[in-house]
Amino acid sequence: MIENVVRLSTGYMQIHQRGYWQKKSIDLAMPDDPAKRGQLERMNYVTEVIPRLQTFALAASNQATRGAMIQGISPLAEDRLNSLSRKVSAGSYLGDGDSSALIAEGLARYLGLGVGDTLVLYGMGYHGATAAGQFPIRGIVRFPLPEMNSSIVYLSLHEAQEFLGMPQLINSLSIMIDQPRHQNAVFETVQKEFGGRYEVLSWQEMMPEVVQAIAVDNAGGVIMIVILYVVVGFGIFGTVLMMTLERRREFGVLLSIGMKRMRLALMTSTEAIFLSILGVVSGSIAAFPVMFYFTESPFRLTGDAAEAMLKFGLEPLLPLSIQPSIFISQTLAVLAIALVSALYPALVLRRLEPVQAMHS
Repeated sequence: MIENVVRLSTGYMQIHQRGYWQKKSIDLAMPDDPAKRGQLERMNYVTEVIPRLQTFALAASNQATRGAMIQGISPLAEDRLNSLSRKVSAGSYLGDGDSSALIAEGLARYLGLGVGDTLVLYGMGYHGATAAGQFPIRGIVRFPLPEMNSSIVYLSLHEAQEFLGMPQLINSLSIMIDQPRHQNAVFETVQKEFGGRYEVLSWQEMMPEVVQAIAVDNAGGVIMIVILYVVVGFGIFGTVLMMTLERRREFGVLLSIGMKRMRLALMTSTEAIFLSILGVVSGSIAAFPVMFYFTESPFRLTGDAAEAMLKFGLEPLLPLSIQPSIFISQTLAVLAIALVSALYPALVLRRLEPVQAMHS
């Protein structure tokens, strides 16, 4: 969920002119300083620094008009970030300094435009100046999210600056990092270096509704995990219970010939633990190829489940993860359940009467 949102929208954090995020006014712009970008790119864990210039304008053709979100981008950097060129369904992708436009498929369909046609944009530029321009359509991009598919127009950053009368100005720098767990460290560093002059916001501050959606999803995941642990626990305990009851006679004989109860209890507990380890290892080996396949080719949801995710602005995919920490944590959880289940033979042996056991 996080990866979906930060790649297509905000990045893990953004730098703006103060007050920009609340007002979304292009007048609150900041210089596109290559030295500043270089300083950010040299920070630990930072993988990409993406300059963007965003505004709204009226998109028009001979047939219709509609409001559109105009995004001025650095085409190569944006493509590295979210593989935008792979979403081109017709035509070709933008190049740096290109004077053409990329238009979302739904918006192109509404306006009755195709590759090679001319898109007219009309809006308000920097400090209230009129912004108007005609742009040949180089390509059409398809997004899974309906809101994006019906509203976005991409221009190269230079062309967007010319269109809005904002040479060398941008309204945000989006920062991508290698792993979410490094976000706090990077955020503190960026805040220390740039917080005095600019506004530095994390994706959680910019999109609290997504944070709430993730919290709800995590709560549902915890409930499901508890249910699975209960099922696993009963499975392991059932095996231990049958193993203990079917061997009462054997236990009685061993106790009668002088075997200590503690040693016998240790033996049965060791058997239960080894059975659990065997199950965990064989299960992990069997599951890994399947999980690896669906990590590369995630499930695509349909119906109500897809609609629910689309409402949160998320692509309706269900990707799997093969992070080692997941396998390790689940292995330790199953072994903990096995240890608890292994206490049952010890309790039985503590109260077992050899004579009664041999006649049972």
